[in-house]
Amino acid sequence: MRWRSTSYSEKTPESPNEMWAADASRTLRRYVISGDAASRYQAARDFLGYATLLSAVVAGKKQWFISRVTPHPLSYATAAGANFLYAQSIPHSEPIGVTAPDPNLPDLTGANRVLLTCEYRTLTYDVLPDSSVLAATGTLAGFPDEGWALANGNSGASVLTTVTKAGDLATPWLTAGRYVTRLFRPGGKFLTLRQGMMRFVDGSATPVPEGLPVTVPYITASYTHHQVPVAGFPAAAAFLAQGTLNNAAFDGWPAQTMLLLNYTPRPYRDAFGNRVLDIEYVFKISPNLSRDGTGTPRGHNWVLRYIPATGKVDYVQVSSDGTVTGTPPYLATDFSLLFKPDQN
Repeated sequence: MRWRSTSYSEKTPESPNEMWAADASRTLRRYVISGDAASRYQAARDFLGYATLLSAVVAGKKQWFISRVTPHPLSYATAAGANFLYAQSIPHSEPIGVTAPDPNLPDLTGANRVLLTCEYRTLTYDVLPDSSVLAATGTLAGFPDEGWALANGNSGASVLTTVTKAGDLATPWLTAGRYVTRLFRPGGKFLTLRQGMMRFVDGSATPVPEGLPVTVPYITASYTHHQVPVAGFPAAAAFLAQGTLNNAAFDGWPAQTMLLLNYTPRPYRDAFGNRVLDIEYVFKISPNLSRDGTGTPRGHNWVLRYIPATGKVDYVQVSSDGTVTGTPPYLATDFSLLFKPDQN
């Protein structure tokens, strides 16, 4: 058998060793490969995969993108026909077969073959090849762009897409993510409608004599971008995007409903010593759906208030001077820039 540049055979009956568990399945497989030092290192790179920063000249400017050599998948017959176990570590490497001493390891007797134990695990993110996230527009058109894929995933479908039958996907993050883990935590805040804004529905329409609390729901969302080469950290984009809203639909969330609160880069070294980052972005998602029967998402620059002209309570846009051209509480930026290297 062959995977990338490594030829291997499986050692049976000792392999595979499988463990099945909810969201924690694991498989150990033992492979026999050529045993010189260069072959062992290349086999590890082939099976575990890695990320690298590459460049291309686009419209006369050098642009940078993240290219990923994806880890080796185990193919099982799933309902979706998709891989879900990927090589994540090689916990054991055992030389077999003795030859001349290895010049890279002079204190050991040489080996012409090696028995590798490769561990496969389920992951919290999607593993996809570069070809799955090629940008159709923008500075990286035709090249891998994970930010563009997030902004345009699932044909740009909204989280508000109507589900008409079982199996319909109303949430783009189920199909459009690559090396991104998403966590969502519900929340809410109370707004107090001032005294007299509400009336009793008893025929008298008497104003309620005290303020009434109204819950405005929101979601705190954590997006972690995994295994980003340290030179590909979008430092400028992340710094400038703090406290801003998404200027267009992003990952299915309508424009201006996502507020970037902060970000945390966590540095470490990958299996081959390269410096990489896991970058966590924390967003506050406030749909603020209109109460006119349409459920239109208004976002962070709209506030709940009583409208005397209609006698109803709904979300109203706010700005510095009360006009649509005035300065809103939150400005908007392109959140796709958070998931790609800073560009020229």
